[in-house]
Amino acid sequence: MAPDSIGKWVGDGIAFVADSLYISGIQQKEVYYEKVKYNTQYKPHYNIWILCSISADEYLKAKIDAAQRLVNKYQQEKNEEARQKAEELLDRLRQDESI
Repeated sequence: MAPDSIGKWVGDGIAFVADSLYISGIQQKEVYYEKVKYNTQYKPHYNIWILCSISADEYLKAKIDAAQRLVNKYQQEKNEEARQKAEELLDRLRQDESI
């Protein structure tokens, strides 16, 4: 992989994480990478680190969405105790949202 193609992999990785976690508003701030060559392999590999940021509002929205998915999951599973705990969490998060 050429260093100039690292950006494509970074962008794809951020998009995958955002889709998996149902988060929008993630912004890439910085990219760090190092080229690593292992003695057992001929091709170089890259270790890549990405510094990302997200607004407080988007982060809270992602937490509320995750809690709502838990409520729905436990409701489908008919796990009443877990559903109640998830609803308590959801209510606390929604109170935080209104502050």
